[in-house]
Amino acid sequence: MRRSAQGSTLTDAGVLVAGWASEVLAAAARFEVAVDSLRESGSAQLTVSASLTVAEYLLPDWLVALRRADREPAERSSSPSAASGYSGGEHTGAW
Repeated sequence: MRRSAQGSTLTDAGVLVAGWASEVLAAAARFEVAVDSLRESGSAQLTVSASLTVAEYLLPDWLVALRRADREPAERSSSPSAASGYSGGEHTGAW
C-alpha cells in the first residue's frame, strides 16, 4: 500500500492479492450456501456404531458439540451389544 497526503493506493502486488482475496471470499460464500442447503434438507442422518468405551467416554462430548452447533440428535439408541455390532458390521447406535 502506498500512503500519501492525497490518500492510500494499492501497490501492484496489493491489487493482485485483493483480486485473490475476492475469489476466496466468493468461494466461501458459495460453500456456505451449499452447506446451508444440506442443513435445510432435513434428510441428513448420522449413524454411529461405537464400542462401549467410545460410547461412554467420547460420544457424550461429541453429542454436546453437535447440540452447540444447533443440530439436535433426532434419535438415540444404544445397547450393551454395541461393541459386537461394531465388529460384526452392524449399526447398533443411531443419532
